[in-house]
Amino acid sequence: MEEEKRYSECSLYVFLAIGLAAGVIAGMAIYAAAYPAFQSSEWAAWVQAIGSVAAIAVSAWIGKKQAQTALEIHIRDVRERNRKLQTQLDRQQKIESAKDKEDKENALAEAAVHRVAMKRIDRDIVGLHVDIEDIVRSIESERSALSEYEKRRSAAQLLCNFDELRRIGCDIDITRGHLSRHESRLAEYAVKLEGVIEKLGELPRSVIRVASEKLAYSITSAINNLQSAALEMEHVKIGRTITQSISAADYDLREYFRELDSLLNERLLATCIQSVPTPTVSSAPPPAPASPPAIQARSGHSLAGIL
Repeated sequence: MEEEKRYSECSLYVFLAIGLAAGVIAGMAIYAAAYPAFQSSEWAAWVQAIGSVAAIAVSAWIGKKQAQTALEIHIRDVRERNRKLQTQLDRQQKIESAKDKEDKENALAEAAVHRVAMKRIDRDIVGLHVDIEDIVRSIESERSALSEYEKRRSAAQLLCNFDELRRIGCDIDITRGHLSRHESRLAEYAVKLEGVIEKLGELPRSVIRVASEKLAYSITSAINNLQSAALEMEHVKIGRTITQSISAADYDLREYFRELDSLLNERLLATCIQSVPTPTVSSAPPPAPASPPAIQARSGHSLAGIL
């Protein structure tokens, strides 16, 4: 379309130039025939001068037109090249998008495979949390009782009450024995907690991260919280931070399950939507409505028969 438009414009300019030149030549010929003064020997020089000027003007116009045509060709080539590059980029983006989608699907399937193992780990953490919380309360109670016995022994020493000192000494020994057993149990549970941490560390977090950053973050956060609790338990630093860290790890795993269920439900919904067939629109005309039955008269004959 553009080439036809340019061709018509060029043809118009050529016809105008030819018509103008013919008109000038015809006018000069008529003027020379009417006035003999223009039939002198200088007339050839005037014709040559006018022809030179016309040739220069035509050359300038042709050069400008060629430059304009070359510019248009260059612009067309650039646009075509850009179009091809854009097509290649779009194709590459589609390939990468398809690959990313496939990798995400595979990673989500991998996470779903480890769902049962994660459920077992979560149950283990809940069970350990209950037992460790009981041990921590027992240790805190024994330490509080031991501190109270120490105060009473100091008071008995000031009063030189030796019978009270003997009873308090026996109570202190018994309390220390209970405290030692509770601390030993706490160390055993620290080892069990390390086993849970090892199981969490065996999960393919790099693969799961492809499916969702939140899934991988939940596992990493749970491992960090459990490691913090195990470290405090190994050094027998009793405090609420132990149970708080284990509770935070359990919360991280529950967040993991919520995110995983959400992703699996989204994939199932997308699969169901893709499997629904698209309804086809029929081009056949709708059936004609059935004609109403003839109205029966009281005598049993139809109105059509009466008419």
